[in-house]
Amino acid sequence: MIAEKPSWVRHEGMHIFSIDVQPGGVRFATGGGDHKVRIWNLKSVGRDLENDESTQRLLATSRDHFGSVNYVRWAKHGRFVASGSDDQVILFHERKH
Repeated sequence: MIAEKPSWVRHEGMHIFSIDVQPGGVRFATGGGDHKVRIWNLKSVGRDLENDESTQRLLATSRDHFGSVNYVRWAKHGRFVASGSDDQVILFHERKH
């Protein structure tokens, strides 16, 4: 599969190693070489919205890893995101209301 990455989805100039879409298609998570997990607004993705600044794109950033984040996966219910890193740690991130 070939996917085109929106220009605003980035990890401080580092590679993005993993992406996963939340069940229901509201958000997506990325993990990258900057040791961070980022949660993005999926509603911001689309050719007609590429330059639309009115929609909040980056929703959250987790800085809990000490190595490149190689895997991000949403739980089936969409409340948790799991991430695995080169620091040999697996973290579970919970959405707070």
